[in-house]
Amino acid sequence: MPGKFFNSHAPFNIVLIGQTGSGKTSLLNLLLNINQIADFKINSKTLNESLRLYNNVSLEMGSNGTSMNSKTSDCQDYSTKFEKYTLRILDTPGLADTRGFTHDQNHTKSIIRAIERLEYVHCIILVINGRESRETEGLKYVLEEIFAIMPREIQSNIVVVFTNVNNVLKLNFNISTLTKYVQKEIQHYWLIDNPICELEKAQGKLRDDRRLVADEKTIATLTNSFQRTVSTIRDMYNTTSHFPSIGSNAFHKLYKLKEQIEQQYLNLTSEHEDLMRQTQRIQEIQENIKLFQKKKITSMNFNKTELTEKTVLEPTDEHNTLCAHAGCHHNCHLNCYLPLTLEPGAEIFKGCAAMDSTGLTCTKCGHSYKDHYHVKSKWVTKQERRYYIDADTEKEFNSAKTDEERAMVALKSLQQQLNRLETNILELQNRLLELLKEYKKVGLRRNYLALIKAQDSYVQMSIKTFRGDPKEKVHQNLLSWKTKLELMIELSRGKDHTDL
Repeated sequence: MPGKFFNSHAPFNIVLIGQTGSGKTSLLNLLLNINQIADFKINSKTLNESLRLYNNVSLEMGSNGTSMNSKTSDCQDYSTKFEKYTLRILDTPGLADTRGFTHDQNHTKSIIRAIERLEYVHCIILVINGRESRETEGLKYVLEEIFAIMPREIQSNIVVVFTNVNNVLKLNFNISTLTKYVQKEIQHYWLIDNPICELEKAQGKLRDDRRLVADEKTIATLTNSFQRTVSTIRDMYNTTSHFPSIGSNAFHKLYKLKEQIEQQYLNLTSEHEDLMRQTQRIQEIQENIKLFQKKKITSMNFNKTELTEKTVLEPTDEHNTLCAHAGCHHNCHLNCYLPLTLEPGAEIFKGCAAMDSTGLTCTKCGHSYKDHYHVKSKWVTKQERRYYIDADTEKEFNSAKTDEERAMVALKSLQQQLNRLETNILELQNRLLELLKEYKKVGLRRNYLALIKAQDSYVQMSIKTFRGDPKEKVHQNLLSWKTKLELMIELSRGKDHTDL
């Protein structure tokens, strides 16, 4: 139900997303207990009492009491109210878990499923530790994974909460860093330093050192912290309540479209490699026929068949890590436990079980982690019988009276086979380009650009490894495809070109 704004009768749906250790759980506690915080009166008496939290979501700690580990691999939603707002807050698993990539498994799917249950989303709150002075590798990974599933419609509904800071002078993080992910400047952000933590810190000091007393200055500081936080959250709700809701089908559509592009890309690369092999085979046969025509070989079996091997993709239920290096068809890690990513050669592949101890080289195929990708398919080698004479020219071949006539028919048949292969490749290319353009319409541009660049890299590799005559149609076809992709890269960067 896109376009639906906040009203007091339907829940205002918020999705919290952040890296493990970003303060997301702390923020969730604030949002769920904002009424208690608003009503809490700080004085010398209450400073010795614990603030009663009706909802207390805890962060699961490691055995040493210091590791920040995501509590659950599933999304959980909570219902609460604040003033005129009826809220439904979806808490997502903290990503970039310090226990390793295995604990990030299926988080993206989990988020998509949970959003589908919400039916619509008003606001995405990205939670970032405001004390961080730079974009860490962990945060970069989280942002890449999350924004890959964000439809374009949600772009203006993304806001940021910086935790552990309460004013811009204390904010170390450069907010402009997020522009490359959201593809526009962040319009709305808030700074929140958890007042409950400040209260508990003050209570701890008073408890540990009886000489300390709760003076008026301490009470005033804590009171101001509570009031400021309530005001900040009120402002956040007032601002985001004007956001139109985005139907969950937009998220689902983008996710499924990514999978289609992924599958189409792999089909295309497989067909291209098969075309290269068949082209070379047909050229060799054509040369033999020409030698026969020139009487340089005395006999030839035009009815000959060949049993060849063809590597094809078969769908699987789970995603796998495969190698994209030219000519490599290794299933490097079936049922890969890493979270699914559409970015070939991403840093995440360093953590795949197929990599060596350095994370740089695959132990299965010997190629770099940068050559690897995820797909819900696996390579399977099948035997295929191929004929010099195809069914379309068989009758004509049988009617031929001399070997010279049969040679001409055989050449014609081989050329027709080659033409059909080239037509199939063009159809796959066009379908892929259409999917990419559709992804551009519904997804954020950064991810769209990454997809095109992946295709462009493959084409350049194919051109480089092509062994035939550069004037041949196959090579010209590759050059044409490369030109189209490069034009789409320019289009995605906003340059003025007529669309393909």
